[in-house]
Amino acid sequence: ISKAFAVRNFNTSIEIGKEYYPGDKVIIKIHSENSTGHNLVNAIVKAQLYEVSETGEPGNVSLPNSTTLDNNGNGTITLTISDKYSGMTVAMIEINSSSKIDREAYILATHDTTLDINVSIPQGAFLPNQFIDVNVSCNNPNLAIAPPLPTMEKVGESIPLSQIMAMGKEEAFLESPIFLNPSGKSHIKILAPSHPGKYTTLLLFIERDSEWFGPEDMEDVMFIDYEVQ
Repeated sequence: ISKAFAVRNFNTSIEIGKEYYPGDKVIIKIHSENSTGHNLVNAIVKAQLYEVSETGEPGNVSLPNSTTLDNNGNGTITLTISDKYSGMTVAMIEINSSSKIDREAYILATHDTTLDINVSIPQGAFLPNQFIDVNVSCNNPNLAIAPPLPTMEKVGESIPLSQIMAMGKEEAFLESPIFLNPSGKSHIKILAPSHPGKYTTLLLFIERDSEWFGPEDMEDVMFIDYEVQ
Protein backbone atom coordinates (compact mmCIF):
# COMPACT_ATOMS: atom_id res chain seq x y z
CA ILE A 1 0.00 0.00 0.00
CA SER A 2 1.38 3.40 -0.94
CA LYS A 3 1.72 5.77 2.02
CA ALA A 4 3.24 9.13 2.70
CA PHE A 5 6.76 8.48 4.02
CA ALA A 6 7.06 8.23 7.79
CA VAL A 7 9.58 6.79 10.23
CA ARG A 8 7.82 4.40 12.61
CA ASN A 9 8.99 3.21 15.99
CA PHE A 10 6.50 0.31 16.09
CA ASN A 11 4.67 -2.04 13.74
CA THR A 12 1.01 -1.39 14.46
CA SER A 13 -2.17 -2.76 12.90
CA ILE A 14 -5.55 -1.11 13.43
CA GLU A 15 -9.06 -2.51 12.95
CA ILE A 16 -11.82 0.08 12.75
CA GLY A 17 -15.10 0.46 10.86
CA LYS A 18 -15.57 3.28 8.39
CA GLU A 19 -19.23 4.33 8.40
CA TYR A 20 -21.25 5.54 11.39
CA TYR A 21 -24.07 7.84 12.52
CA PRO A 22 -24.08 10.56 15.20
CA GLY A 23 -24.04 9.05 18.69
CA ASP A 24 -22.58 5.69 17.53
CA LYS A 25 -19.79 3.93 19.36
CA VAL A 26 -16.53 3.42 17.46
CA ILE A 27 -14.54 0.33 18.50
CA ILE A 28 -10.84 0.48 17.65
CA LYS A 29 -8.73 -2.69 17.95
CA ILE A 30 -4.97 -2.29 18.13
CA HIS A 31 -2.09 -4.74 17.83
CA SER A 32 1.45 -3.40 18.08
CA GLU A 33 4.96 -4.88 17.99
CA ASN A 34 8.41 -3.40 18.34
CA SER A 35 10.93 -3.26 15.49
CA THR A 36 12.15 -6.80 16.25
CA GLY A 37 8.67 -8.32 16.06
CA HIS A 38 8.03 -8.72 19.78
CA ASN A 39 4.63 -7.75 21.22
CA LEU A 40 4.50 -4.23 22.61
CA VAL A 41 3.51 -5.03 26.21
CA ASN A 42 2.09 -2.36 28.55
CA ALA A 43 2.23 0.37 25.91
CA ILE A 44 -0.27 3.19 26.49
CA VAL A 45 -2.61 3.84 23.57
CA LYS A 46 -4.76 6.98 23.39
CA ALA A 47 -7.44 7.77 20.78
CA GLN A 48 -9.86 10.54 19.93
CA LEU A 49 -12.13 11.46 17.00
CA TYR A 50 -11.83 14.78 15.19
CA GLU A 51 -13.69 16.54 12.40
CA VAL A 52 -11.70 17.23 9.24
CA SER A 53 -10.58 20.83 8.90
CA GLU A 54 -8.09 22.47 6.57
CA THR A 55 -7.37 25.48 8.77
CA GLY A 56 -6.76 25.80 12.47
CA GLU A 57 -7.28 23.12 15.05
CA PRO A 58 -9.88 20.46 14.15
CA GLY A 59 -12.88 20.24 16.46
CA ASN A 60 -13.37 17.30 18.79
CA VAL A 61 -16.00 14.75 17.78
CA SER A 62 -15.54 12.52 20.84
CA LEU A 63 -14.02 12.53 24.28
CA PRO A 64 -10.55 10.91 24.42
CA ASN A 65 -10.05 7.38 25.72
CA SER A 66 -7.04 5.18 26.40
CA THR A 67 -5.99 1.60 27.09
CA THR A 68 -2.90 -0.43 27.98
CA LEU A 69 -1.79 -3.17 25.59
CA ASP A 70 -1.80 -6.68 27.09
CA ASN A 71 0.91 -9.36 26.96
CA ASN A 72 -0.05 -10.13 23.35
CA GLY A 73 0.32 -6.50 22.31
CA ASN A 74 -3.44 -6.15 21.91
CA GLY A 75 -5.88 -3.50 23.12
CA THR A 76 -9.34 -2.10 22.43
CA ILE A 77 -10.58 1.47 22.70
CA THR A 78 -14.22 2.56 22.46
CA LEU A 79 -15.11 6.13 21.48
CA THR A 80 -18.56 7.72 21.20
CA ILE A 81 -19.27 10.13 18.33
CA SER A 82 -20.99 13.38 19.24
CA ASP A 83 -24.71 13.21 18.49
CA LYS A 84 -24.44 16.67 16.88
CA TYR A 85 -21.75 15.82 14.31
CA SER A 86 -21.77 14.40 10.77
CA GLY A 87 -19.18 14.42 8.00
CA MET A 88 -15.69 13.05 7.45
CA THR A 89 -14.13 11.92 10.74
CA VAL A 90 -10.50 11.28 11.68
CA ALA A 91 -9.59 8.70 14.31
CA MET A 92 -6.26 9.85 15.78
CA ILE A 93 -4.41 7.09 17.63
CA GLU A 94 -1.22 7.53 19.68
CA ILE A 95 0.97 4.61 20.80
CA ASN A 96 3.44 5.40 23.61
CA SER A 97 6.06 2.91 24.82
CA SER A 98 9.18 3.83 26.79
CA SER A 99 8.77 7.49 25.76
CA LYS A 100 8.70 6.56 22.06
CA ILE A 101 5.52 7.68 20.30
CA ASP A 102 3.85 6.72 17.04
CA ARG A 103 0.67 8.35 15.72
CA GLU A 104 -1.78 6.72 13.34
CA ALA A 105 -4.75 8.46 11.70
CA TYR A 106 -7.67 6.80 9.90
CA ILE A 107 -10.66 8.18 8.00
CA LEU A 108 -14.26 7.13 8.65
CA ALA A 109 -17.63 8.70 7.80
CA THR A 110 -20.38 9.91 10.13
CA HIS A 111 -23.59 10.13 8.12
CA ASP A 112 -26.23 12.85 8.39
CA THR A 113 -29.42 11.19 9.68
CA THR A 114 -31.59 13.62 7.68
CA LEU A 115 -30.11 12.47 4.36
CA ASP A 116 -31.04 9.34 2.45
CA ILE A 117 -28.18 8.81 -0.01
CA ASN A 118 -27.82 5.70 -2.15
CA VAL A 119 -24.81 4.95 -4.33
CA SER A 120 -24.75 1.90 -6.60
CA ILE A 121 -22.30 0.48 -9.15
CA PRO A 122 -22.45 -2.65 -11.35
CA GLN A 123 -21.55 -5.90 -9.62
CA GLY A 124 -18.29 -7.75 -10.16
CA ALA A 125 -14.65 -6.86 -10.67
CA PHE A 126 -13.48 -4.32 -13.24
CA LEU A 127 -10.61 -4.12 -15.70
CA PRO A 128 -7.70 -1.69 -15.31
CA ASN A 129 -8.52 1.78 -16.67
CA GLN A 130 -12.19 0.85 -17.15
CA PHE A 131 -14.84 3.53 -16.62
CA ILE A 132 -17.22 2.52 -13.80
CA ASP A 133 -20.83 3.69 -13.88
CA VAL A 134 -22.02 5.17 -10.58
CA ASN A 135 -25.68 5.95 -9.90
CA VAL A 136 -26.48 8.37 -7.07
CA SER A 137 -29.81 9.28 -5.49
CA CYS A 138 -30.47 11.63 -2.56
CA ASN A 139 -33.60 12.96 -0.84
CA ASN A 140 -32.10 16.47 -0.96
CA PRO A 141 -31.72 17.65 -4.59
CA ASN A 142 -30.02 20.84 -3.38
CA LEU A 143 -26.81 18.90 -2.78
CA ALA A 144 -23.99 18.43 -5.28
CA ILE A 145 -21.16 15.91 -5.52
CA ALA A 146 -17.76 17.52 -5.04
CA PRO A 147 -14.87 16.34 -7.24
CA PRO A 148 -14.33 12.73 -6.04
CA LEU A 149 -11.15 12.08 -4.08
CA PRO A 150 -8.66 9.86 -5.93
CA THR A 151 -8.92 6.11 -5.65
CA MET A 152 -7.33 4.70 -2.51
CA GLU A 153 -6.61 1.30 -1.04
CA LYS A 154 -8.25 0.43 2.25
CA VAL A 155 -6.59 -0.97 5.34
CA GLY A 156 -9.22 -3.19 6.89
CA GLU A 157 -12.40 -1.12 6.82
CA SER A 158 -10.78 2.30 7.05
CA ILE A 159 -8.55 4.54 4.97
CA PRO A 160 -5.27 5.79 6.44
CA LEU A 161 -5.20 9.58 6.48
CA SER A 162 -1.71 9.38 4.96
CA GLN A 163 -3.27 8.12 1.72
CA ILE A 164 -5.58 11.10 1.47
CA MET A 165 -2.74 13.51 2.29
CA ALA A 166 -0.66 11.79 -0.43
CA MET A 167 -3.69 12.05 -2.76
CA GLY A 168 -4.17 8.31 -3.17
CA LYS A 169 -2.51 6.21 -5.83
CA GLU A 170 -3.74 8.22 -8.83
CA GLU A 171 -4.98 11.78 -9.19
CA ALA A 172 -8.18 12.29 -11.19
CA PHE A 173 -9.95 15.47 -10.14
CA LEU A 174 -12.91 17.02 -11.96
CA GLU A 175 -13.06 20.75 -12.57
CA SER A 176 -16.33 21.40 -10.75
CA PRO A 177 -18.99 19.72 -8.58
CA ILE A 178 -21.69 17.56 -10.17
CA PHE A 179 -25.24 18.74 -9.53
CA LEU A 180 -28.09 16.39 -8.71
CA ASN A 181 -31.16 16.73 -10.92
CA PRO A 182 -34.51 17.99 -9.49
CA SER A 183 -35.33 14.39 -8.50
CA GLY A 184 -32.10 14.15 -6.48
CA LYS A 185 -30.39 11.78 -8.92
CA SER A 186 -27.13 11.81 -10.85
CA HIS A 187 -25.04 9.47 -12.96
CA ILE A 188 -21.25 9.76 -12.98
CA LYS A 189 -18.29 7.70 -14.11
CA ILE A 190 -15.07 7.03 -12.21
CA LEU A 191 -11.91 5.64 -13.77
CA ALA A 192 -10.60 2.35 -12.39
CA PRO A 193 -6.90 2.42 -11.47
CA SER A 194 -4.37 0.88 -13.83
CA HIS A 195 -3.24 -1.81 -11.36
CA PRO A 196 -5.17 -4.73 -9.80
CA GLY A 197 -6.36 -4.30 -6.22
CA LYS A 198 -9.25 -3.42 -3.94
CA TYR A 199 -10.00 0.29 -4.03
CA THR A 200 -12.21 2.95 -2.49
CA THR A 201 -13.33 6.27 -3.96
CA LEU A 202 -14.83 8.93 -1.68
CA LEU A 203 -17.87 10.90 -2.81
CA LEU A 204 -18.22 14.15 -0.88
CA PHE A 205 -21.65 15.81 -0.81
CA ILE A 206 -21.86 19.60 -0.49
CA GLU A 207 -24.53 22.31 -0.82
CA ARG A 208 -24.81 23.02 -4.54
CA ASP A 209 -24.53 26.79 -4.10
CA SER A 210 -21.50 26.63 -1.77
CA GLU A 211 -17.95 27.45 -2.79
CA TRP A 212 -16.00 24.20 -2.69
CA PHE A 213 -12.83 24.81 -0.72
CA GLY A 214 -12.41 21.65 1.31
CA PRO A 215 -13.78 19.09 3.77
CA GLU A 216 -15.29 21.70 6.08
CA ASP A 217 -17.99 22.32 3.43
CA MET A 218 -19.19 18.70 3.37
CA GLU A 219 -22.71 17.63 4.26
CA ASP A 220 -22.03 13.88 4.01
CA VAL A 221 -19.51 11.31 2.74
CA MET A 222 -20.07 8.05 0.86
CA PHE A 223 -17.56 5.30 0.06
CA ILE A 224 -17.51 3.39 -3.25
CA ASP A 225 -15.71 0.05 -2.92
CA TYR A 226 -14.68 -1.98 -5.98
CA GLU A 227 -12.04 -4.42 -7.21
CA VAL A 228 -9.77 -4.22 -10.25
CA GLN A 229 -8.50 -7.52 -11.64
